[in-house]
Amino acid sequence: MTLLAALAFLALQNDPDKAVFEKVCGKCHAATMVHDLKTEEEWGETVDNMASIGAKGTEEEFNAVLRYLSRNFTKVNINTALAAQIAPVLDVTEAAAQTIVDYRTRQGPFGTLSDLAKVPGLDAKKLEARKDRIAFR
Repeated sequence: MTLLAALAFLALQNDPDKAVFEKVCGKCHAATMVHDLKTEEEWGETVDNMASIGAKGTEEEFNAVLRYLSRNFTKVNINTALAAQIAPVLDVTEAAAQTIVDYRTRQGPFGTLSDLAKVPGLDAKKLEARKDRIAFR
């Protein structure tokens, strides 16, 4: 089992939108089929595409699927993202994500994970655990 697959399995066990994700997506394929990290926009396109080819769900259910994917399988460009996009990917509060944006505005773009870890109040271990989900381009 790959690391991403293992993380996916753990995420499925603890996420409040798990049941909705499994219900909507599991009708057509195994929930473990999700194996790539995508941007929030790419996941939105994927969900829209699935709906256009027959995935069934209410707007609320599709929103739950997108929340689940945002928290568990989304990558973010830390140098261009809004706080609302950063928070679920890094598993931080909206306030902490806004601190990242404010720091970036004052100090300039982040070049490395070490640069990001200088933001006051961030947990370096949490950042390290999510480093594959952070882009610095």
